[in-house]
Amino acid sequence: MRRIAKSILYNGDRILSQKRDSDLEKYPGVWTLFGGNIKEGENPEEALRRELLEELDYELGEVRFLFTLVRKQDKEEVEDNIFACEVGRDILECELKEGEDMRFFGVGDLDKLNLFPNFKKYILEYFS
Repeated sequence: MRRIAKSILYNGDRILSQKRDSDLEKYPGVWTLFGGNIKEGENPEEALRRELLEELDYELGEVRFLFTLVRKQDKEEVEDNIFACEVGRDILECELKEGEDMRFFGVGDLDKLNLFPNFKKYILEYFS
């Protein structure tokens, strides 16, 4: 089973999302939450912190674990470990090292985005 750690990075009622590269085989150009795969020997929070350093050279402050959910994706099981973390608007000054773009979006903008499956549901549950 593949295990991932992702975070709802927010500033007030705005969510920071990352646009995946257009040349990827799976889900090209789709907006997603920051984070990634959990490596052998890592716990989900360690993986999340490592991923944010790799993707943005950004050190997360306090993170809040929300839940773990196992889902099917392309005939494999994936364990989503979802966190939430408040970030400053200064995060936009970081250099994006993975992906094509990053932006803050309001909850009301989610329907207009090509957002990664399941993540819209996670975001809406968090902000409800």
